[in-house]
Amino acid sequence: MRLLLYGNTCNVNYVIAKYVRRAGVDTQLLVDSTVLLHRPESEDPALRGNYPEWIRDIGEIDFERLLLFPGRRHELVGLLSDCDALIVSGFAPVVAQWTGKPYVFAGYGGDFDLYASREYPRMAARQAIPRNPLKGVAHVALALWLNRLQRKGLQAAARVNYRIPGQYSGTDRLMKDLGLDRRRIYIPLPLNTDKYSPDPGASDARDLRGSLGGDVLFFSPTRHLWGRLPPGRYVAEFKNNHLFIMAFARLCHQERVDGRLVLVNKGPTFSDSMELVRKLGIQEKVVVVWEMARADLITYYRAADAVLDQVAKGGMGATSLEALSCGTPLISYVKDLTAGYGEQPPVLSADSEEAIFGHMVRLAREPAWRTEIGHQSREWLVKYHSGPSVASRYVDLFEKLLMERQDNRRSFPQPGTRGDPTGCKTLQRS
Repeated sequence: MRLLLYGNTCNVNYVIAKYVRRAGVDTQLLVDSTVLLHRPESEDPALRGNYPEWIRDIGEIDFERLLLFPGRRHELVGLLSDCDALIVSGFAPVVAQWTGKPYVFAGYGGDFDLYASREYPRMAARQAIPRNPLKGVAHVALALWLNRLQRKGLQAAARVNYRIPGQYSGTDRLMKDLGLDRRRIYIPLPLNTDKYSPDPGASDARDLRGSLGGDVLFFSPTRHLWGRLPPGRYVAEFKNNHLFIMAFARLCHQERVDGRLVLVNKGPTFSDSMELVRKLGIQEKVVVVWEMARADLITYYRAADAVLDQVAKGGMGATSLEALSCGTPLISYVKDLTAGYGEQPPVLSADSEEAIFGHMVRLAREPAWRTEIGHQSREWLVKYHSGPSVASRYVDLFEKLLMERQDNRRSFPQPGTRGDPTGCKTLQRS
């Protein structure tokens, strides 16, 4: 079996590919972004300028431009066809549907909730037309085209791996709208649990903790998005960071706890967060840092007494998983996830300022409980999200899909030609 992965947002597909290869499967990864966050070297710095043969940098792909240049489009379809099956994310379903290969869509967020939603062209119109009406109309036309192809690409996927049913109502509605309920699965995001791990003796974490001072340290690496929805953003992105800031202020003022809150300067409403910090009079308790390399991020996870993620969507993204893997208690809003795991994660779930405040007070007052929650967090994460366990589920899935494909070909012989990206028949596949 030869597996190819394309669409490496936040290096999720890189981590999947790495562990699937270790399971003995011939696996290739295509990289198409110049943004460090989406390149393998941000996860493994030793890879900078030195990719192994199974990772191929194909240059930056702009999918709007791709639609306008058939030669580049055909080239990409050819690259994606050199395998037995694919794992794709981002806009990759747009071209994966033309390969004639079975593929699994492994979504990360906007590639499903936004790009496949009928709201995507409308959002493009609101954002582009006021700035430049002529160019804006052209941009909206391409957004409509991409949206249509993304929806068809998802409908052509063998399986769609995105969110646990019931986690986010918008996702559930879109799944039903696209007719994907029967092909919907849930395989957790993989994590390198050796890298994201507790290390009580780590001098860098100990030194950081000492330099920041205070009796209890909260770390919130999440981008800031709360209040009024900014242009170009969609509701599923909300974090409601202001609730953490207000709860922390109460901890300092009402409970007289000498706490520290570390915020990362990123997100469209970060300036609003800093204005709130000023109004609440906690400037001396809040530390602002810039986005950082993975190694530094792990140091902050290890140094913190708790990590703060989001109070909005009810699921767990990369920040939540990395904190749990480092054995650090997590405060975040989490819905009932037993449908995906069989048990609830040991997250300090909170859907309000009051709930966050309650967790903060107990974390500050009960160090032994804080330690126990950290141990439980690490054990749960390793059980469900470790790289080898996730890779084995993908291997089993593709063995099943390829076997089904062989059985179907024996029963219903099909022409062996691939689809033509410019042909109407291919575009009408569902």
